[in-house]
Amino acid sequence: MVWLFAALAAPILWAVTNLTDAALRRHHIQNDLAISWWIGITRLPIALLLLAIGGFEFPNSIAAGAIALSGVFMLLASIVYYRAMNLEEPTRVALLFQIAPIFTFTIAYIFINERLTHYQFLAFIILLAAGLLSAFKKTETRWHFSGALILIAIAELIWSSSDVIFKNFAVNFQNFVSTFGYYMLGNGLAALPFYALPKKIATFRSHIHNMTSRGWIYFWISQITSIVGMLFSALALTLGPASLTAVIFTIQPLFVFFFALLLAPYIYDFPRESFTTSSLAFKGASFALALVGIALLQV
Repeated sequence: MVWLFAALAAPILWAVTNLTDAALRRHHIQNDLAISWWIGITRLPIALLLLAIGGFEFPNSIAAGAIALSGVFMLLASIVYYRAMNLEEPTRVALLFQIAPIFTFTIAYIFINERLTHYQFLAFIILLAAGLLSAFKKTETRWHFSGALILIAIAELIWSSSDVIFKNFAVNFQNFVSTFGYYMLGNGLAALPFYALPKKIATFRSHIHNMTSRGWIYFWISQITSIVGMLFSALALTLGPASLTAVIFTIQPLFVFFFALLLAPYIYDFPRESFTTSSLAFKGASFALALVGIALLQV
C-alpha cells in the first residue's frame, strides 16, 4: 500500500537527517545561525522549481503569505534544533520531539478553537511524561534533565505554530506542489534579512567555505532526506488513516537508535549512543509512553 510505504519512509529518512545533522553541527559547522542561513539560501531555487512545476498557483495573497510564513517559522526553529543536536544524543532528541502534539493541539485550541477530548487531555499528560523521561539522564555525579529539553520545547513551539498555519491555509490550494513551494519559499525568505548584517554574512560564508568534503556530504544528505521525508509524510497523511500514520511516525527514535548503533562504529562523525542500563531504561519507557500518548490523541 502506497500510504504505508510513505508512512514508514518518512521516519526512516528523518532518522538519517537527525544523524547527519548531529555530525554536521558537531564537527563541520559549529554555528547554528550559519547552518540555518545556508539551508534557507539553498532552498530558494528548490522553492522556485516547485512553484514552476505547480504552475505558480496563487489562490490569494493571504493564503500564499501564510504558507510562506509557516516556512519562515520552520527555519527559525531549526536554529534552536541545531543547538540541541550539539548538546544531546540524536536518539534522545528524537524522543523529545514526541512532545510536539502538546504544542500543536494547544495552539490549535487557542487560535482556531479546536476542541480537546478527555482522552486528548490525558494524552497530553502522558506525552509530557514521555518527554521528561527522555530528558532525564545521569552524569558522573548526579541525575538531571538534559539541557536540550528547553531548546527542543522552544523549537517544537515554533514548529507547531508552523504546522497549525500550514494546516489551515493549505486547503486554499489546488495542488500540493504549489503549497510546498510556498513553504520552501518561506524557508528561503527567512535567510535574507541576515544580509542586513554584513559581518554576520562574512562569518557565515567563512564557515561554509571552510567546510570539508565530508561536511558537504552530510549537508546534502540532510537536505535531501529532510525534504523527501516531508513529502512522504504529506503523502501518507493524505492517502492513509491519519491516526495510524501518526502512530507510525513515532517510531522515528527507533530508527535513529538503530542507525547510530549500526553506523557509528564506521562513521566517526556520528555521535555514539549511551548504552548504560539507566539510559536504555529511560529511553525505552519514554518511547512506550509516547506510543500510548499518540494513540490516545486519535481516540
